[in-house]
Amino acid sequence: MVRASRSGAVAGVLAVVLVGCGAAPDASFDDTSVDTDDVSKGGGGGKGGGGGGTPQKIGYLALGDSIAFGFSPLVTTPANPGSYKGYPEVLGGYPNVALDNASCPGETSGSLLSADATVPDNGCRAWKAAYSLHANYETTQIAFAESYIASHTDTTKFVTIDIGANDLLLVQKDCLGDPACIQTKLPGALGAYGQNLGATFARVRAKGFTGKFVSLSLYATNYNDPLAVPAITALNQVMSQVTAAAGGVMADGFGAFQGVAAKFGNDACAAGLLIKMPDGTCDIHPSTKGRDALAAAIVAVAK
Repeated sequence: MVRASRSGAVAGVLAVVLVGCGAAPDASFDDTSVDTDDVSKGGGGGKGGGGGGTPQKIGYLALGDSIAFGFSPLVTTPANPGSYKGYPEVLGGYPNVALDNASCPGETSGSLLSADATVPDNGCRAWKAAYSLHANYETTQIAFAESYIASHTDTTKFVTIDIGANDLLLVQKDCLGDPACIQTKLPGALGAYGQNLGATFARVRAKGFTGKFVSLSLYATNYNDPLAVPAITALNQVMSQVTAAAGGVMADGFGAFQGVAAKFGNDACAAGLLIKMPDGTCDIHPSTKGRDALAAAIVAVAK
């Protein structure tokens, strides 16, 4: 997701994102290093591989959209991917972790799997055409993931993913914000989302990944919104079921934001969890506080 329109309660249904956080280092990451003596293929996980029998960093692959990418509308140097810091960069800062972040702003669950122009995205392809990503690829995100896993089968312990917010935003765009239209199209969008997420997990497993999948649930920007919360909950339920079927776990991004927002009238903006804009409003993407508040959700289940 790159940007979202704000059209009242209907926009609230779709102005949702996945976010990770960066809490203090936890043993779930620190204790998963491997030794190169036990790695049959050689080479390191991601960018931090070592050799010669020394402890080797584990490979951590992050998949997703603008939340994993760390998108911020306040960045003035979009051509430099290092200007964006998402939750993968926080988790990638752990001493024993070697990160590859393949996320792309505007990615949908469909465009993650296909470069076919008939499969809509919400800005990922345009972003790749104009700017660099954290990871160096011009194909699909799944193609990068498959290549990464094939090259780092023995060292990759975690694959995180946040995806689905842009699927919902496309429903909003197609319906021009009409609530009745959204309610009609939402079931089909959720069904397609579940199939796409399942296919993503299956293709990564097929390349030999034996580690843990961690999906990150969508959060609401306002937990009082009677349209947003049910829609988000429905997508999160699909995510939970598909992730469990793939042998993974879901980090509770929804609950992590909700717990903090509860002290501020259930409003994530008022709670400081979203990026504050110069005019005093909030963007839908997480602030540093929001990102940090939710990485604990990932760390808590990545054991």
